[in-house]
Amino acid sequence: MKLIIKKTILFFAASSLILLVIVLTGFTEKKTSDYGSRSKLFVSMNTNMLQNVDRLVKWSAKDSTKLSKDKSLISLYGSAKFTCGNFDIFADEIFFNKKLKKITAKNYKMISFSSKKVTEGQYGEFDINKSY
Repeated sequence: MKLIIKKTILFFAASSLILLVIVLTGFTEKKTSDYGSRSKLFVSMNTNMLQNVDRLVKWSAKDSTKLSKDKSLISLYGSAKFTCGNFDIFADEIFFNKKLKKITAKNYKMISFSSKKVTEGQYGEFDINKSY
């Protein structure tokens, strides 16, 4: 009986160690690049975030997310959501130019955090540094 208990404990310890190695080595799919002098982390579950000193930007899409080769353009398709410090945008398609800090959205709904205003339209252009 003691041998079975020891083997069970050893099995769980080995399983825990393997799981820890997988998590610490980043075995899950991750991609990194630069945003100014700061770094960002793309997580493969279509819930991505970009951390800057004073601003948090998150985006997600149900259908697909595409990045340009230099990773400066992000395209979100199908029930897309973009969140930054000033507002949320929900749209069929969202395009974010990180260099210009501009967002373009098709069939969108924008919710401003500061004015509590909701804006809807077929096409809109937004600046992440501006309050709406």
